[in-house]
Amino acid sequence: MPPLFCIKNSFIKSVKKCTSEDQVLVKEEGLIMEDTLANKVLTAENLRLKKLLNFLSSYDGLEYVTTHVTITNVRGAIFIAAGTEHGIQKDQLIINEDGLVGKVIDVNKLSARLLPLNNKNFHIPVMIVESGMKAIAVGTNSDYLQLLYLPTRAQEGNMVVTAVNNLPKIYVGQVIKNNRIKSNINLKQIDFVSIVKPR
Repeated sequence: MPPLFCIKNSFIKSVKKCTSEDQVLVKEEGLIMEDTLANKVLTAENLRLKKLLNFLSSYDGLEYVTTHVTITNVRGAIFIAAGTEHGIQKDQLIINEDGLVGKVIDVNKLSARLLPLNNKNFHIPVMIVESGMKAIAVGTNSDYLQLLYLPTRAQEGNMVVTAVNNLPKIYVGQVIKNNRIKSNINLKQIDFVSIVKPR
């Protein structure tokens, strides 16, 4: 076999081997990137769960069921993976680490539908912490809730909590101008919630 042919053949084999090794490395890099992304997602989920558990631990003797959100429709409803089999009932309040999220409006055996607090059909008795004034907070299909039936105008910056019998006072939001409430809840990013059981 001529030496030039051997060199050419050897070079081609070397290129094929490098190409093959490169494909393996690209595949491995893709798997590593997938694992890294999955780890970041799990770390973020774990952090949110820890925040939720810390939030819940501040309510002494609170009974609740924690589950994940399966579907979110910001203007309509939120669906969760817990139902009557888990002790979920209609009208129970839903919270996360930022406060009140909404309430249960429909329950099946293994799932439930929630009405988010920004929905125009949502309403709940509340109290202004600083003054003790009671009112009704109603959803407005926007980022804010409206305070109704206040004896006097609420001051901006005042804290609003729920005022429901047999339940702890749960953070709703802060008063902003025109007797509106700004909640800390971002309904587009909810993944875990807790359903509060009456005492």
